[in-house]
Amino acid sequence: MRAEREHTAAEPKRRELARREREQRDAETRRAREVRREQADDALRSIRALMGAAS
Repeated sequence: MRAEREHTAAEPKRRELARREREQRDAETRRAREVRREQADDALRSIRALMGAAS
């Protein structure tokens, strides 16, 4: 019974930790997408510049 109480008491801490980890992963995923989007935009600008120079 004591172990069950301890487990129950620790549950909010576990949930908070899981929430923080999830938020951190989400932030990292958003940043990675932003970096890829910036790289794609840079590549597209380079292609357009080359196409403009070729015409």
